[in-house]
Amino acid sequence: MIRKSVPFLVPALLLALLFAAPVRAAENALDLAPDEALAFVVVNRLAETDAKLVDLGNRLQLPLPSFLGQIKILAKIKGGLNEQGTAVLALMPPKEGEPIPIPIPVLFAPVTDFGAVVAALEPDDADAPIVQVRMMDHAFVAAGKGDYAVFTEARHRDVLQQILDAPGRARKDVAPMRSWLKRNDLAVVVTRPGVVLFSTKAREGLLQAKSSLADMPEKMKKDMEAAVAVFGVYDDALEAIEKEITTYAAGMRLGKNGALRLTDWMRVSPDGQLAKIIAEIETPEQDLLRGLPRRPFVVAGGGHLSEKTLEVMMRLSIGVIKAAPQMYGLDEQQADELAKISTRSMQGVRGMAMMIGVGKAGDPVYNDIAFVMTVDDAQAYLARYKETIEAMNRLVEGVERSILKGTKLTEIEVAGGPALQVSMEVPLAPGVEEMPGYDRMMQTFFGSGGKITAFLAAADDHTIVASYTNKRLLEQGIEVVQGTRPGLADGRRLAAAAAMLPSGAQWVGFWSPKGTVDFINRLIPALTPEGAPEFRLPECPATPPIAIAAKTVPGGVRGYMVVPAAALEAVGKMIAELKQSHIAAAAPETAPAEDH
Repeated sequence: MIRKSVPFLVPALLLALLFAAPVRAAENALDLAPDEALAFVVVNRLAETDAKLVDLGNRLQLPLPSFLGQIKILAKIKGGLNEQGTAVLALMPPKEGEPIPIPIPVLFAPVTDFGAVVAALEPDDADAPIVQVRMMDHAFVAAGKGDYAVFTEARHRDVLQQILDAPGRARKDVAPMRSWLKRNDLAVVVTRPGVVLFSTKAREGLLQAKSSLADMPEKMKKDMEAAVAVFGVYDDALEAIEKEITTYAAGMRLGKNGALRLTDWMRVSPDGQLAKIIAEIETPEQDLLRGLPRRPFVVAGGGHLSEKTLEVMMRLSIGVIKAAPQMYGLDEQQADELAKISTRSMQGVRGMAMMIGVGKAGDPVYNDIAFVMTVDDAQAYLARYKETIEAMNRLVEGVERSILKGTKLTEIEVAGGPALQVSMEVPLAPGVEEMPGYDRMMQTFFGSGGKITAFLAAADDHTIVASYTNKRLLEQGIEVVQGTRPGLADGRRLAAAAAMLPSGAQWVGFWSPKGTVDFINRLIPALTPEGAPEFRLPECPATPPIAIAAKTVPGGVRGYMVVPAAALEAVGKMIAELKQSHIAAAAPETAPAEDH
């Protein structure tokens, strides 16, 4: 079945890019498709989008051909088309009884002259209501509906007839997205039937994978316990997707300033739990990165947290603990008690920010990780945290083996004020200690001793600052909160990226290309086996980071990612250098010329 369906996808997508009309056509084509459609692929402003994609490929040193030019050659169509507008590819439900259920692609192609279009595609009877045509040696059927030519694979003639018979009407599921669809160059919309099908098939796949573990030897079952536990979490998440999400869409737009903008839009059921959680989320009144020190970083982000959000996160974590008793050492009753303990510790938390810094050669990876929490009462939070650690230690005291054991809390002084130091064993699956190079890896990440050490302190009445292994980083966070040291958000490049995001976002994140490359190059020597040749990524110039945000909107959540033009060019430069080094490494050595 895959071989039968895949040949249609390539020519159908090629036709989708070619048969274009004004932007208005995208809306009308969506309205022509039956309500059963699973998803739509929308291509706006064909010629302009084609040129943008070619330019993007060139900037990334990954040259792309002009799809429009290739289509013209393959289709041999000379008239009846508008290359300046929009095309839509709809995915219809697979037929029942198929061994491999694959959605059926249907192309809605705006045309000015249906006859001229099909004449170039070797029609068997150009005057028939449904015409069989050929492209790339593959059979299609086509029919006119209004100002559109509708195409699908020849063996799905009944699906085309169903579309021709369906009344055209405005689709309510995409109505809120129409203006958003127009702004994007490319977009994908997954409808409610598509969401349900995705969730159902994914859950069936998880069940099959879990069932296959039943035949494994007992030792392997124990080693796979954590993976099985995660399967349960995934199943719960997929079930929630089916119940809560009504429509999902993602789009891409290349701006005039050269930046790449990716957006998505998740619409939720008004009566579901997600809608209640979203309703509780407030618009932030302060910098979401407040308290993070200004330093080279890999990723950084922050956002608002509600009590319901924390409750969901806690429920997922406890689900994993219950599903893996051999790893955590807790039965269901103890896991429920741990949930109560942990929930108390998070009372009054309203927001969180974190940063993974690049760090310096020789320092542990965890040496440059910082957290900041916004709370109702900082001193009350620290008191509850202390009580939580003590209660957790009592809970696992009689457990023979648990990754939760061994947590030690000490009261210390940092920056002239009280603070807490927490030491804990690294939570690893059984048998990991026997891996070659284990001790070296632990020292690389956590420093000598192989334990995680964290520091917490109140920076003011409503702010908790925390760091791993590095007490000085905690002091710097306190100074940022108190206004005596510049923060991460004060950086010029980060501010330039943040300005590209929408105002009022409840969560923001930043990913530094240079920081990522520097971080990887710092880790390579520590993780490369002794005697092995050392690889190193080319240097990446400093650029504004990639900016990410999420913002609640009526009925759902919108996501944003902006890749600045300078970041694209920096990545392109690195790819070019990697290509050049690969070519140089692959070139045969030239023997020195002999003297005569």
